Amino acid sequence: CFRFWLGCKGWKYIWGGEKKSLFLKIFIMEKIISTNPSTGAEIWSIEVTQKEQLTEIVKTSREAQKAWGKLSVSERKNILEQVYEHFLTKKEEIAQSISAEMGMPIVQARDEVEYGYMYFKGYLEMCENALKSEITKETDTEVHTVFYEPKGVVAAIASWNYPFSMCIWTTIQALLAWNTVIFKTSKEVILTGKLIADIFSVSELLEWIFQEIYGSGELGDALLEQDIDMVTFTGSTEIGRHIYTKAASKLIPCVMELGGKA
Repeated sequence: CFRFWLGCKGWKYIWGGEKKSLFLKIFIMEKIISTNPSTGAEIWSIEVTQKEQLTEIVKTSREAQKAWGKLSVSERKNILEQVYEHFLTKKEEIAQSISAEMGMPIVQARDEVEYGYMYFKGYLEMCENALKSEITKETDTEVHTVFYEPKGVVAAIASWNYPFSMCIWTTIQALLAWNTVIFKTSKEVILTGKLIADIFSVSELLEWIFQEIYGSGELGDALLEQDIDMVTFTGSTEIGRHIYTKAASKLIPCVMELGGKA
């Protein structure tokens, strides 16, 4: 069973006395290697998500959103509370990963993880009140009510500097609001990203409402070409402009935090 595809032309083989053309496709699976910036030592590696896989990833995310969207806010909250509790058991492992991959001192890495937990817990505590319908006007003849509905499939693209908090900020609110998320972290912190993805897969449903992809900026760009409904991005102003243009051409909302000097 080949794990790669290679295009080879002009091969011939004999089958039952008849000469036939053989076309064998092999697709070479690239890997991202995570290294310790202090020592240069390899920490871990993972196969790059191929652009050809994105269509199926988005399709499964959209199908999962239908089931996820049928749950009440309290039901989604209860499921994500399980994720929160599972994250708590991995605090030190995540902090050590952050420190090893991107050079953050371990004390600060632990603080970064605690910071992310604080936001996660806050979103869980506030979601039922924040997402309930709201009457904005009521008279003897009419009632105006605001209802909150999901966008659908959200593409969340994050930078490397706060890998745990970035994930919490860009995904938990979206998930609580009925959406599914396709998350792409920086290739500089892929081990931390994979740890997060593994924790989210605590149940079969969560495997599909939160999916993570691994690759360079080109993969993120390819994701924007897919059938997504919203994009969030944290990163440079230059890339932000590019993403904003792509989102505008699709008439989908885009939430960005841009910088470049930090």
